[in-house]
Amino acid sequence: MDMENKQITCLEEKNKEDIVYLFYREEDDNWHKTVHKNKGDIDSNVADTFSEMKDDDTTMYLVKWGDEIIGFFGYYEDKTGKALVGFHIGKKFRTKDFMPLFWEEVKKVFKTTFFIAIFEENIPAIDHLKRQGCEIINKLEIDLKEYCILQLKF
Repeated sequence: MDMENKQITCLEEKNKEDIVYLFYREEDDNWHKTVHKNKGDIDSNVADTFSEMKDDDTTMYLVKWGDEIIGFFGYYEDKTGKALVGFHIGKKFRTKDFMPLFWEEVKKVFKTTFFIAIFEENIPAIDHLKRQGCEIINKLEIDLKEYCILQLKF
């Protein structure tokens, strides 16, 4: 993939559900049934993810490389701190060249320590977040599912 002559950008996005569909269509049935916390089909998994991001208090950001969307993430802040509300990186961009670029953009938006809750069976995401500098600081049960609470400190 040509890494030259393109810039990485991070933009707010209003069509949250459409973006989640765009990325979840790339994933195979195994991902939907075993990795996603909902363990459903594409429609129910999109609905589940969108339910966490549909609130006006949660901003969705697109990370783009030129005109191509690399991935998305959600940003939420309240009096307890900042939270990453989901993220997804397109299969094509899960490379050593693009992963650091994606996380640089996330860090630019957050500017400080943030938290994220990840379904404990989503080992690929947990391992990936650890490689980005996140630490598991707690575990939490929500709706009979266990989540790892991770924190990224700057």
